[in-house]
Amino acid sequence: MEVANKNEDPPDVFQKMPLLAFLKFLSFCTEGQKKRFRCINRWFFEKVSRECQNIFGTYRIKLRFPDFDIVNLDQAMERPYGLNDIKLNINTSNSNTETRKEVLSKYKDNIIALCTESGDEFLLQPFFEFQQIQRLRLNFSSIDKELNKEICEVMLDRHAKTLEEMNLILLVLTPNVKLRLPSIPKLTSLTVDVMQNSHLMSLIHAYKDTLSELKIKNIEYDSAAVDYHIDIPNLKVLHIRNYYDEKCIVALMEAGLGTLEILKLNDIKFDKEIIDSAEFSKLRYLHMRDIPGNLALCMLQACRNTLTDLKLESIDISLYKKGLVLPKLEMLEIKEASRETVVGLMQASQDSVKYMTHNNVYLRDEDLKSFKTYPKNPEVDSDEESVGMCDSWDEDFEDWSNLDDDEYFNFDDDSSQFNSDESFDQLDSDDY
Repeated sequence: MEVANKNEDPPDVFQKMPLLAFLKFLSFCTEGQKKRFRCINRWFFEKVSRECQNIFGTYRIKLRFPDFDIVNLDQAMERPYGLNDIKLNINTSNSNTETRKEVLSKYKDNIIALCTESGDEFLLQPFFEFQQIQRLRLNFSSIDKELNKEICEVMLDRHAKTLEEMNLILLVLTPNVKLRLPSIPKLTSLTVDVMQNSHLMSLIHAYKDTLSELKIKNIEYDSAAVDYHIDIPNLKVLHIRNYYDEKCIVALMEAGLGTLEILKLNDIKFDKEIIDSAEFSKLRYLHMRDIPGNLALCMLQACRNTLTDLKLESIDISLYKKGLVLPKLEMLEIKEASRETVVGLMQASQDSVKYMTHNNVYLRDEDLKSFKTYPKNPEVDSDEESVGMCDSWDEDFEDWSNLDDDEYFNFDDDSSQFNSDESFDQLDSDDY
């Protein structure tokens, strides 16, 4: 198809095309093709943008340098045509205070997602209210615990009506101090990295009715009283890492028995069963890393009738004469496990598995040949495959907790200071 000049009318075939036909045409296009179509002229820009609003209309901006020039952002925001309501996804980490204040002040009405250093006292000013904000990540780097508490309470109270996702990092408060938590009716996702146990449980209790995703990491034990009776009726995703309060973990597991679909466990040390004769009714994806074998076996038994995807790393499970059967398991990935563990899992899922990879695992030729229904050519160790698999394992566990992760801000070391015309939810690495 020939590309028209910017001042030319679009080809008649598109201009006369019924809306449903045009939408059907767009459905066959890749994200990259849709972006290129928008560059043909004004008609294409407005048409494609309007029909693909979940793809276009958001700038992702990371103020990674202290000398970030806001002029660049000003120029990017001055579009000659197209959408008037441009949304911003801003990460101000690693920038200086004045830069953060200038950008947040000038474009506060456009921000839908914000990651910022919470030690900035200017955030307490009533002026800094972000009317459209949906995702908020606060990194409490200040050593002033009272200031951290005040900023947290003000930011949550000020944006309670619009927040859908919240990430709190390093919110360590004075013992026995209680956070003032407003009602946040749209909050579905909560991520916490470094916090006392009692404050975490207070957050969970406050937002249990709307939460569908909970990710917790590096939770510290404190002496304050904790209510372990939890009911989270919509919990579908649960990640737990480096957390040693057995009662809380048991409570969260039991709260998700009837709703959990995705569960990730990493670096949990107590070596005992945590769910007594209970079963998950919807759990399909289980990722376990560096946890005791008895605990891992308990989890497998609890989701044996629903599990379709299983990832294991640095875990040895004794499956001899355990009678474990995983009738619905289709995908099995294992890294750094004993031969007994791998063979036992292959035996438990031999009638259902369609895809298997293993890395840093010793298997004999007869191990693979003995299971006739297993994939004929499973991925075995090689240098290239090992590197690829290690990367994927790391990303699976690291992304949600890393300050610059893909899940929230989609930036890497080679990305530019800001990317235009990208959605918050969809971004391909080729776009950079």
